[in-house]
Amino acid sequence: TLVVGIERNRVQIAQVFSSGDASGWGQYILIPGDETYIDAVDWVVPVVRRRSREDLFLTILAQPWSAGVKILRVGDSVAPRLIESNLLEAYQLAESL
Repeated sequence: TLVVGIERNRVQIAQVFSSGDASGWGQYILIPGDETYIDAVDWVVPVVRRRSREDLFLTILAQPWSAGVKILRVGDSVAPRLIESNLLEAYQLAESL
């Protein structure tokens, strides 16, 4: 979902999608769809900072019970990414299991 506009007590959004047969960077191109509104909005919290968070991954690796367990990481535990990239990477990992 893409935020198109923010008004008093109202947010305008559009559903977005990418081509299912796209490859390379093309799979990350988002195409806005129909726009709609969400009414009675009190707060809008933007998420704009891209920062890697590998501390949880490292904490898990340091636990005695994790010895011999294959632990894989995706998304922001590897490097800062967009949510679309994180979801795709997690989906691809799940498919490979």
